[in-house]
Amino acid sequence: MANAVREERLKRNLEYLGSHLMAKADPAAMPGPPRTTRGKAAVVCWDLSHNPAGRAYVLAKLLATHWNTELVGPIWPRFGKTLWEPLLDSGIAWHPLHVSNLEELIVAASALALAKRYDLVVVSKPRLPGLLLGLFLAEQSRCPLVLDFDEDERAFLQHHVEDPGDASAKLLAEPFGTSGTLLAAQYWTVADATTVASPALRRIFGGHLVRHSRDETAAVADRAAARRRLGYGADDIVMAFIGTVRAHKGLDRVLTAMEAIGDPRLRLLVVGSIDEPALRTRLMGMPKSVRVFPPCPLKELTNYLAAADLVPLLQNPAAAIAQSQFPAKLTDALQHGVPIVAIATPPLSEGGLNDAVDWIEPYDLKRYLDARLLDGNKPDARRARIRAIFEDEFSDGINRVRLDAAVRSAMRVANPFGRTRTEALRGIMDTVRRARADLQRGWLSKPSVRRDRARYDVAFFWKQNDSGLFGRRADLVTEYLPRTGLVRRIVHFDHSLHGSTFARMGRDYVAHRPTSFAMQFRNQALRALRLLDRPDMLRRLLLTEAPNAPPGFGGEPYYAEALVPERVAAVLREENCDPDRTIAWVCPIVWNFPAIAEHVAFHRIVVDLIDDQRSWARNQDELQRVQTTYERTLRHADLVLTNAEGNRAGFEALRDDIHVIPNGAELDFPSDSSPLPGFMRDSTRPVVGYCGNLSERIDWPLIEALATRHPDWRFVLIGPHGEGGVRDTVLQLPNVTLPGPLPYDEARRCMVAFDCAIVPHIPNAITDAMNPLKVYNYLSVGIPVVTTPVANLEALHGLIRIGDGPDAFANAIAEALATPRNFELSDDIRERIGWESRMAKITSLLESLD
Repeated sequence: MANAVREERLKRNLEYLGSHLMAKADPAAMPGPPRTTRGKAAVVCWDLSHNPAGRAYVLAKLLATHWNTELVGPIWPRFGKTLWEPLLDSGIAWHPLHVSNLEELIVAASALALAKRYDLVVVSKPRLPGLLLGLFLAEQSRCPLVLDFDEDERAFLQHHVEDPGDASAKLLAEPFGTSGTLLAAQYWTVADATTVASPALRRIFGGHLVRHSRDETAAVADRAAARRRLGYGADDIVMAFIGTVRAHKGLDRVLTAMEAIGDPRLRLLVVGSIDEPALRTRLMGMPKSVRVFPPCPLKELTNYLAAADLVPLLQNPAAAIAQSQFPAKLTDALQHGVPIVAIATPPLSEGGLNDAVDWIEPYDLKRYLDARLLDGNKPDARRARIRAIFEDEFSDGINRVRLDAAVRSAMRVANPFGRTRTEALRGIMDTVRRARADLQRGWLSKPSVRRDRARYDVAFFWKQNDSGLFGRRADLVTEYLPRTGLVRRIVHFDHSLHGSTFARMGRDYVAHRPTSFAMQFRNQALRALRLLDRPDMLRRLLLTEAPNAPPGFGGEPYYAEALVPERVAAVLREENCDPDRTIAWVCPIVWNFPAIAEHVAFHRIVVDLIDDQRSWARNQDELQRVQTTYERTLRHADLVLTNAEGNRAGFEALRDDIHVIPNGAELDFPSDSSPLPGFMRDSTRPVVGYCGNLSERIDWPLIEALATRHPDWRFVLIGPHGEGGVRDTVLQLPNVTLPGPLPYDEARRCMVAFDCAIVPHIPNAITDAMNPLKVYNYLSVGIPVVTTPVANLEALHGLIRIGDGPDAFANAIAEALATPRNFELSDDIRERIGWESRMAKITSLLESLD
């Protein structure tokens, strides 16, 4: 019977090998493009820091013969901080995503998908984190997607029942848990091919059989030397358990039998991590008969397994996971010719293992071990036959051919980039949006505001792609508008973004570059996926088509630039924003706003002129385009605001009814107690600081003079900056730090640690049109402020110091540092600089429109 089974297995393997060789000889015999170069393959796992990474490694190793292979996946702090220890010296490249919740995973996954291109994506153990990452990668790379199952992930859920009321919170916090796995299972059919680790799993999922394989060419340690090194005698019967210790794996049965027998010749060798505290206590309580070693690199396992006489596989046959799990430790035992004692489960009971396995009933281990002890530890004649089973069925060589067949099958799919993958991403994102909404239900911006009585919705159009990052005027206007009682809800559009620019943001994010693009990516990705909404503000981003780019992102389509106005109208309809009661609020230049205003019949249009971008134009053609867009935008306006008198005067030729509403400050003191960034923890005082754009408006020679003359002052200049010129000279000074841009909340916390804040701007056409918001932010946290004599700060005279030239500026800083700091703002100052007073004036102007 055993020979017949082996013959059948060899026949099947020869068929695989034959088709593989035929494809090499005649590519037309097996459809799919012949590979002339090594492609790039991503093998994805839902967590790389513990044992799920083991199966992913097997697949990556099998692919590595013909592919440049990379392990990719999240590392969740619950499980570890780095790659699973047995794989650390495996030689396989890996790309970890350090994340702690679903939102962070979505951002990291989408950035990686935009930054890297793969020719093949294989997802091992497709729980939600792995499946979602794989879908993003395959979508953006437009490549085949293979899902691999080495167990039915749903079987782990029977002991992890979630309260339905907590399901949304659990999904967002731990997407690898019950809610996330059940969500992922709805989309397991989107794969272009499926692989499974056992025939039992093939009955569930179909697909190609790819075993837990091991390298048949790897050296096996000498048995006698291994036993001597571990201190085992010739009469000892050594049972080896390799892997993660869990209750359903039956190690408690082994300990119970050993305790009942009490024979010192029975020894247990455990190599792996112990997840169960009760089992750890039992194991550590038997020091004479049990030895426990931590996880070791895979190539070192032979030093332990070679010493074994038995490998116990005593899974609880009633456990749900035992119906589908084929333990990798069985392959390790076969590789070393070690007999196995096992309780029958569907995956283990398949034909062909009888020469390797002694089958017992669940409570028969004691009797089995008594018999082994009675016979003594004689050489087991089965070892060669067990090794032959390994080479015939579980070796890398055989399973590499099987996996190659699965990959070719995926590549033959008529439309591997079809609707199902897009629908899967869209369906998952819809579920995530509902989970976020569940947690936000009942939220109000302020309990005293009754938005159900508000008159208007607002469609807000911002000219850039940095909303929510730097605390700009537009951010604060949209934060305070709902508090007026006039506005029910805001649909906030950042400027439409070209697909190629979005991809560059993703690349900068993945590379951890200190750029504004890298900072912007998180919010832009979540906007595009509609995952930044709250009840009173819906944040949107429309991505526009790019040459050779995928047709969409995260299940959301890219749009032709000409269709943006139509799409804006559709978004407003979807969100029940009636144009008859919707105010468009635009901060120019939004290049496509004139077309939007012509397409949507807004109730009113408010234009807020924050800068004069005509002064930024690099040539006459650009200046003409800017001027024309301003003219077209202002032509539609029912109300025109600006933040500075210089702006009002500059645009007076286009509109003579412009209302000046200066910038303002948030008067609540930063309450975040998070640690300051490392560059702010230096004990050197005083700190002279700046937060803002470090561009052409900055007087770098002034900063160089100040830092050179006052080496005891530490200058911290926070914000995006360019390269070259005096800036690079300043950066070389030991008392100057340029950490790059920071998010608004983090920047405000840094401001609090400044001893003096500066505004070293050059008076020019750009600054003449500015009302520096940073000055208000400085004042709001009680920092003394020194500025150059730039325009539009006249209303703050008496609250700030002005220095014209290095000597006067340095004297003003010295005076500020010598003055006791006052964190308490008087009522008069609060009235002069607070956003509440600004919004009162804006509310009055809005009400006057009707």
